[in-house]
Amino acid sequence: MIQLFNSHFSPTSNIYKSISQLKGIGRYSARLICHKLSISLYTSFSELQPLQIKRLTKYIEQQFLIGSELHHEQSKNIQKIFKIRSYRGIRHKEKLPVRGQRTRTNAKTARRGKKI
Repeated sequence: MIQLFNSHFSPTSNIYKSISQLKGIGRYSARLICHKLSISLYTSFSELQPLQIKRLTKYIEQQFLIGSELHHEQSKNIQKIFKIRSYRGIRHKEKLPVRGQRTRTNAKTARRGKKI
């Protein structure tokens, strides 16, 4: 097992898919990372040398927010929206859909946390 950013990956797993499973990095970002570090998308972790893995982790740490750092940044942004009392902040506080979705028939997951 290979551990990167508190996530365990199989040595036979594809780098592109594994990186894209990290919270904060999607498929597009994973593709850019592989291209920037000149790693093939279909390379497995077992084919990488330790120096390449070190470069990969260093590059991701410098360029992206991942895991708990990302969660902290998102919650800080939501608190800022609460503080200025914007419409989005009020919707967040009431646990309703924030981005203009319909609430009459949909949004059951958003309303689930709301206290009646």
